[in-house]
Amino acid sequence: MEEALAADWPVEVVLYTRQTVASERVRHILAKAKARQVNRREISPVLCRRLADTETPSGIMALVKRPDYQLKDIFRNQPSLLVLADGIQDPGNLGTIIRSADAAGAQGVIVTKGTVDLYNSKVIRATMGSFFHLPVVMVGALEELRDFMATFNLQLIAGQQKAPKLINEVNLT
Repeated sequence: MEEALAADWPVEVVLYTRQTVASERVRHILAKAKARQVNRREISPVLCRRLADTETPSGIMALVKRPDYQLKDIFRNQPSLLVLADGIQDPGNLGTIIRSADAAGAQGVIVTKGTVDLYNSKVIRATMGSFFHLPVVMVGALEELRDFMATFNLQLIAGQQKAPKLINEVNLT
């Protein structure tokens, strides 16, 4: 949530329980939300548990509107590094890929149809905030990328379990 507020994404509302206001971190989040004129609503712990998808909710959550990124948005500035996630089924793995792409300085992540839902809460949590740092675009199939990749003369590098080289052995420049 802190990353969404820092990234200037449209935050519709921040929901919190009275008990969480004792936390300095939560007070800081609420102050940031107030400064951005985001609606803030206190809710009961019962409602919080109903809305959350975790066994022990943190007591604070937000409704955030994600920008609708398109391929042209990622390719606009002639990216030097993009990450493609094809058919990833585990939400934690996709979140980790997005987080790793952010750490590696990628300009975006492209996800193909058949991959786990981008908005799965486990995906978002696994990104540890990186979800809000770089565009993630869903495409129907790899074929959609051909024209874009050809236009920018991009090299495609694929990851495999039994690959002959590690990522740090590949020239990414």
